[in-house]
This record gives sequence, C-alpha cells and structure tokens, in this order.
Amino acid sequence: MNESVSMSGSASEYDPVATDSLVSVCSPVDVVLEGLESAGFQKLPKPLVIGSVAFDFDAAATGTGASHDLVVVGGQATDPPQLVQLLSGLNRSLDRFESRRPVSAIVLGVRPEAATLHELENSARLMLIESLEPTLAEVQAAISVLLPLELPETMWTSFNPLDELLASLGDEATDEHRRLIDAARMGSKKKVRETFRLALDDAIRQGSGEGAYR
Repeated sequence: MNESVSMSGSASEYDPVATDSLVSVCSPVDVVLEGLESAGFQKLPKPLVIGSVAFDFDAAATGTGASHDLVVVGGQATDPPQLVQLLSGLNRSLDRFESRRPVSAIVLGVRPEAATLHELENSARLMLIESLEPTLAEVQAAISVLLPLELPETMWTSFNPLDELLASLGDEATDEHRRLIDAARMGSKKKVRETFRLALDDAIRQGSGEGAYR
C-alpha cells in the first residue's frame, strides 16, 4: 500500500501541465537562435558590440561555415523604425572597420509598413517571419536563403554531356565522331582541333565533301 502511494507521489513530479509551462518559457527569439545554431551559426553576446559601440538587437549570430553573414534579430521588443536606426548604425560601424561581412536581419511579427520595409531592405538582407511565435520549421525555411543550395549528388555524377552526345548519335556515330569525343574527354582544345583537322584532311583526300560530318 505504501509502495502504491510512493509511485503516485513520484508521478506528480512529472505533471504534464508543469512540463508544458517549462516549454513555454522558450521565447520566439530563442526559437530563432535555435534555428540559426542548427544551421551552423554562432550566437553572439547581447548587446552586440562593434568596436566600442553597443547595439541592442534582440539577438545576433554570426556564420561560421559556408555563410559569413552577421544576422540580427528584431522581435517584439524592437519595433521596425527602431530596427532601421540600429541597422543604420551597425552598417556605419562595420564600414568604419572595413568589414566585408554581409548583414542579414530577421524580423518577427506584423509586416512593417511599406516605407519602413523599404528602409530595412536597403540596410540588410531581410527575412520576414510574420509570426510572434514562430515554429522552428518556419525559422529554418526563412534562413534557408543564407545557406548554400544543396544539389543531389546524382545531378553531378549521372549526366555527362559527351556521353549524352554519343548516345544521341546512336548507330550513326562514326569512328571520326568517337575520336573527336575521346579528344574532348581529355579536356584539351588543341587535341580537339588537331583531331578535327585530321578528319577534314581525310575527307578531302577521299574526295568527299560530306565525310562523316553531316
């Protein structure tokens, strides 16, 4: 009997309601940072400091791999006009240090007015997430523009234009065709020109104006 009571008490420590309340503590900006970090970006301390100037963005991260972008986040705590001012100051500071790192901005919430949106687009590569509580999937979709396009391996290995050319010729492929294609495989323009010249010489010697190239 006592054992049953003990089990019941232990279960109460894992109350689903209590667990949900812990999960909800994760802020929208935290979700954005999670998406950035999963894509290889490194979270930067807050506030963002360039030289001796501090910029109070909601968050910032920098690329460490294929992307070298400096990414800043504007959430509910930063309205769009304020974000324009912060970006303007950030760009001036980066110019002062001759930084070539591109600036990108993730803006959460309601889409800014047209004039403000235009100013934001002039200040940074802009990624809008029109939600104050974005999901991780929404964040990953938005930041995909920062990452290199991943092409399937088969696109690079399955298609060879010379093989396609030979296949399209089919039974009409002559020895001259094959010699030219073999020369092209070597990657030497000089070899291709020499092979082509020899084929023309053979055709002339045979007294044919058509030869194999028709």
